[in-house]
Amino acid sequence: MEPAMRYFYLCAIFYAPFTAAHSWRDQFEIYKHTIDEAPYQLLLRQYTCFSESAAPFIADDVIKSIPIIESGEPLISIDELAHPRIWALEGERLYLAHDAPEDIDPRGQLHGHVRASVADALVRMIAALDRCAPAFGYDPGELEIALFEGLRDLGTQKELFDTKMAAIMAADPTLSYEEAYRKTSCFVSPYIDNLPTHSTGAAIDICLWSNKKQAFCRMGRFNVGSPAAPTFTHEHLSDDAIRNRLLFVFAAAAAGLTNYLYEFWHFSYGDRYAAYWRSVDPALRSALYGAL
Repeated sequence: MEPAMRYFYLCAIFYAPFTAAHSWRDQFEIYKHTIDEAPYQLLLRQYTCFSESAAPFIADDVIKSIPIIESGEPLISIDELAHPRIWALEGERLYLAHDAPEDIDPRGQLHGHVRASVADALVRMIAALDRCAPAFGYDPGELEIALFEGLRDLGTQKELFDTKMAAIMAADPTLSYEEAYRKTSCFVSPYIDNLPTHSTGAAIDICLWSNKKQAFCRMGRFNVGSPAAPTFTHEHLSDDAIRNRLLFVFAAAAAGLTNYLYEFWHFSYGDRYAAYWRSVDPALRSALYGAL
């Protein structure tokens, strides 16, 4: 079996029960009118690939092979952005965003920083949320974006990967190192022979807050490796959660952000994963950001 096929096979152990089409395509049709055709077609293509188990993981070779041409774009902090409806998760609301304290991963000191174009995309996403909101049962101005993590240093990435890999090996001691490594790579981007997108400032982990209800919009468990993590799963999700996810990805795509299909909360701009989906011609694909 080729390495890439083994990679997908190992990951399928975790995700295969949750990739069957359910009501997503119907929901796509119902809410199609809320966004422009280009982002709609991008999301439909992502959904179709995911439902056919053909969507690459973030550390797949087809992603890692995309060249990086560093733009030199600066980092800015979400605090510096000073947008009243875009803020970094801290304190009590950090815990409210998760189902349990153990869901909260370690974050580096610069977790509230992103590349400038990512911040611009978040501002556009607020406008897109306001346009979509009425169709999804929300008021314009009601939804806010809460950032869990932007920039992640390589030390923190290593800690996350090693911890997850140790847990996988403890759960199944029969696994070889290579098998455990590939399984871990389904959940956490590896730091060996790979550039994790969070370490470039291009990726963000976000959720939505309703300032009217004073509550987070529930979209499923915000935790790596949970059955509800893949964006287009249908297991463990209520109808409201499915609609909230659709609103989430519709507004993000309209703003120029690309969702990572195996983590509904993870989006990026200008990285290799975004380049893969937004440039159909492989020869035209390149990423904007290297490691920081």
